[in-house]
Amino acid sequence: MRIRFAALILFALAAPVSRAVAQERSVILIGTLVDSVSRRPVAKADVYLPGEGEPRTGTDADGRFRLKAVPAEEVIVLMRRIGYAPRAIRLNLSGREKKPVELGTMALNGIVVGLDTITIETRMVQRNPRLAEFYRRKQMGMGTYLTRHDIFQRNPLRSTDLVRTIPGLTVGCQQLGNCVPASFRKTAAGEVTCPMRVLIDGVPSAMELDLIPPAWIAGVEIYKGIAFTPLELQMRGTVGEGNAGCGTLVIWLGADDY
Repeated sequence: MRIRFAALILFALAAPVSRAVAQERSVILIGTLVDSVSRRPVAKADVYLPGEGEPRTGTDADGRFRLKAVPAEEVIVLMRRIGYAPRAIRLNLSGREKKPVELGTMALNGIVVGLDTITIETRMVQRNPRLAEFYRRKQMGMGTYLTRHDIFQRNPLRSTDLVRTIPGLTVGCQQLGNCVPASFRKTAAGEVTCPMRVLIDGVPSAMELDLIPPAWIAGVEIYKGIAFTPLELQMRGTVGEGNAGCGTLVIWLGADDY
């Protein structure tokens, strides 16, 4: 009993210290969001770090924000507002502890729905030439395809949210592990999840999908089984936990700042 009581006292004393240390190693980000065309302030926009429990704030009527308790390390800051393309910026805040960091004025691009499809595709391919693969296979129609416009409409908070919108797919998150896209397979024991193979820009990858901000994604290809997967993708191999027999998910980057 005495040992347990002493341990509780030590924990109670250590908690404020750990919080104080975290505060000393944190940064306050200050900035302003404006419309890229009118240059008017963008109010009620969300500014946050990806991940549950991470720092989050919003812009005021003047488009200003103060994001507190940001770790003084390399971070990704996301900015979102309905009617605007999400924006993501990468910052290295090492050595900036206890110092407000002024990001200045940053512009959000309004979602333009009147652009010709060919114009949009051309711009995407200019950012990432390998996206030509995506548009070529999309015309063939062997799988399920999400264009940048489709992604805007789904308005995902995390990249794995895109997978959850596809019928027949789910996301399996391991304890202290990655969240892996998966299809469903029927076995003698019942229906089980089957981890899919993941390619990023056409290359097999084991990267945690939620480390990729949705603002960076220009296109998504989904093939629910090897029978539906184009041969050119089947030949690119597998890394990580994915299984080509369970299906293939292809993520294409090139939509925003990255």
